[in-house]
Amino acid sequence: MRILETGFHLDWGGQPAVVLLLARKMKEAGHEVTVAAPAGSELARRASEAGLDVLAAVRFRRGFRPLSFWRDLQTLGRFLNERQIEILHVHGSQDSWIAALANRWWYGRGRVVKTKHNNLPVRTHAANRWLYRSLCAACTTVSQDSARILEPLLPRERIAVIHAPIEDRFWS
Repeated sequence: MRILETGFHLDWGGQPAVVLLLARKMKEAGHEVTVAAPAGSELARRASEAGLDVLAAVRFRRGFRPLSFWRDLQTLGRFLNERQIEILHVHGSQDSWIAALANRWWYGRGRVVKTKHNNLPVRTHAANRWLYRSLCAACTTVSQDSARILEPLLPRERIAVIHAPIEDRFWS
């Protein structure tokens, strides 16, 4: 399969570590994997060092930045079409919206999988309900607590709990 893993964090932490681990393991399993992360981010650097394809032309900037958002939409839309991406695995708020909309408006053939990595609340307004219910094919969380946070946005049966992976070297 052709998979795109996304991450918006500039620094290193649990979420980018999971994105990198998943990308590496998917590549080892024989899939074509690209990591979309901002240029200069720790995820982009480490993914490149791991021999992964990196799309660093996206910024995934926070806040109301319409021009940056539009540029990322166009960049990601072109990339999805060129690479014929089948799975878009998104991990944060900024990258989720951009990937889901790029898929819907420019590409339309990929399946968006959204993973929630934390227990921060998610606003239940109409836009977020549309993102989770209509733009995402599947939603996963890393804990039961995270799953409960998403229950107002979509039916519980559409939420899968998959605990965050940990590399074997941490246990040896």
